[in-house]
Amino acid sequence: MKLIGHRVRVSYDSGAEYQVEYLSADKLRWSAVAGPTTGNSGIEEPTILELRDGVYWLNWLEADGTSISQVLDLNDLSLSEFSTYTTDTGDREKSFQQPAVVVLEQ
Repeated sequence: MKLIGHRVRVSYDSGAEYQVEYLSADKLRWSAVAGPTTGNSGIEEPTILELRDGVYWLNWLEADGTSISQVLDLNDLSLSEFSTYTTDTGDREKSFQQPAVVVLEQ
């Protein structure tokens, strides 16, 4: 899988930025490098499907119950993300975003 070894920076409209490294076919590491969660990091176990050359569908569930589903296109440097999460009041919310992507290493 050509995604393995890539490192990208993902920048959201909110000002949050994450560095993501695709370690293997079932592991990725993320680090918050800007925004309210700066300094947080984690290793996730995504399910990754290559839809076509350079286009990947990734899905994972984080320890806090946040679910992430992304389509990452390394050809066009685009990302579409749908997530669900629990708010501080215990409500379940959803979000669709298309953050900017920059490849740092491949």
